[in-house]
Amino acid sequence: MPDITGGMAQFLSEPNLATIATIRKNGAPHLTYLWFLQDGNDILMTTARGRVKSNNLRRDNRATIAILDPKSNQRFFIAEGRVEVSDDPQANFYARVGTKYMGEERAKAIAQAAVQRGERRIILRLRPERIYSRGM
Repeated sequence: MPDITGGMAQFLSEPNLATIATIRKNGAPHLTYLWFLQDGNDILMTTARGRVKSNNLRRDNRATIAILDPKSNQRFFIAEGRVEVSDDPQANFYARVGTKYMGEERAKAIAQAAVQRGERRIILRLRPERIYSRGM
């Protein structure tokens, strides 16, 4: 398993969006944007059960994420690996990752609203098998 180095960790702490690619039933790629947090050498993301990416990962847990610095196309991070899925019934992780992007108060509010709507939040843990980066 490759290590996320100090320069990569600094980049991953910034509130950039990750693009995740999962594999559809017919083999075609499905791309979508996600918030994320780094946890050691893993990348954690969240979604709700029943969404396309969730269904794709239940069937085939391979995924790739790409994160591009919006200020420089010469600075990016790409990780390929397998995703482990776990439940986030109270949307605690959703609030935690949301804090990175919108602040604690607003993130807690959207997480609580998701629970009240009956969303079944899940945590996606990408365990990188390959990492490519530039500019870090």
